[in-house]
Amino acid sequence: MGASLVITVDCGISACEAIEYARSKGLEMIVTDHHEPGDSPLPNAEAILNPKQPGDKYPEKELAGIGVAFKFCQGISERLGVGQYQLNEHLDLVAIGSIADIVPLIGENRVFAKLGLEKMKVSEKPGIRALISLAGLENKNLDSSDIVFSMAPRINAVGRMGDAERGVRLFLSDDMEESRELAKILEEENRYRREVDVQTLEQAREAISQQIDLDERWTIVLHSESWHPGVLGIVASRLVEEYYRPTVLISFDEAGEGKGSARSVSNFHLYEALKRCAHSLEVYGGHKYAAGLQLKRESLEEFIESFDRAAHEMLDPRDLVPEIMVDLEIDLDQANDNLLESIERFRPYGPGNPKPVLVVSDLSVVGYPKIVGTNHLKMRVRKDSHQIEVIGFGMADKLKEINTAREKISIAFVLEENIWNNTRQLQANLKDIKVSD
Repeated sequence: MGASLVITVDCGISACEAIEYARSKGLEMIVTDHHEPGDSPLPNAEAILNPKQPGDKYPEKELAGIGVAFKFCQGISERLGVGQYQLNEHLDLVAIGSIADIVPLIGENRVFAKLGLEKMKVSEKPGIRALISLAGLENKNLDSSDIVFSMAPRINAVGRMGDAERGVRLFLSDDMEESRELAKILEEENRYRREVDVQTLEQAREAISQQIDLDERWTIVLHSESWHPGVLGIVASRLVEEYYRPTVLISFDEAGEGKGSARSVSNFHLYEALKRCAHSLEVYGGHKYAAGLQLKRESLEEFIESFDRAAHEMLDPRDLVPEIMVDLEIDLDQANDNLLESIERFRPYGPGNPKPVLVVSDLSVVGYPKIVGTNHLKMRVRKDSHQIEVIGFGMADKLKEINTAREKISIAFVLEENIWNNTRQLQANLKDIKVSD
């Protein structure tokens, strides 16, 4: 291509061999990354921007890869003596990348997310407008959950299932019609990705039931030659939600080379655990909650044992029991618009800044709970003269815990508004139920 300089984004901090090869071909290298550098020497690059590198004094250690790249662009703007107005026009992209990377939405990440979400509402980028339209988010007050559950999966799908360049073209396009066509491709790929997700998740669940004793094993490591590498991270996250164990899924090719994705529970530093298993791995990298790795088939059993041993050394049995952190216990009459207005000031929510969880006790169930949609629990609860609608997404199994005739219940929930058919009402998004004693 005739390029003389390569700038990495979100990668490169452990790519010493590749960077040395690039330099041998006359390329200059600048690394911008946010992953843990590990114990190996840093790559021999012209410059390295990574707040996690040893000795780095930048206070915001949890910037996403796109956040580090944005700081790099800010530095260039400052050095060239140009204003940052044009650069700030791209905060919509910074918000998408930061939120989708599931970094803590505190400090500078929170600023990027908040200002970027506001910018998205008036964005003139055809690619973003096409995505918002396709996801049905027009005329909506965009929040971080819209990025995580609606936009990011569509963007990621083309890279996971095929050629990521189509996603790049969507964001670079200045033509609305081309953007709509590219957005449709993203939608089709995402639909296919969801089908593969479901199939892989079902196979993984079956393998866990047949192969893993969760009383003995504190980790889940599964492998297959038929799994698509592009969905392993998504499925691993689902398994962590269901089984609350550090989880690694690996896809092997015909030559016995395996690529894996790992996800973790809250008190288990995944990258530190993989360091303890380095003798079994060809390559690994990541951070506390998510990581990637490569290994050979002949090293698989050794890795399984090493990874589980690391979990036993680093975890307490109580760390394998999911917790719900409650922010405030209230009376039901306090679950009103005034409280919701106060809570909404904390947006955008995300890791490090979750939606406040409330508890109300001594409630009676009004009528009979029912199952709606795909495995969702819906009911109405009352205390004195006050009532509220309750929805528990994916919590149909909680129905058996409720005896509507006799028992009072306590609920942990997030207070939200629900708008349906132009009718607005407050609702409790259920997190857990406890039968009062």
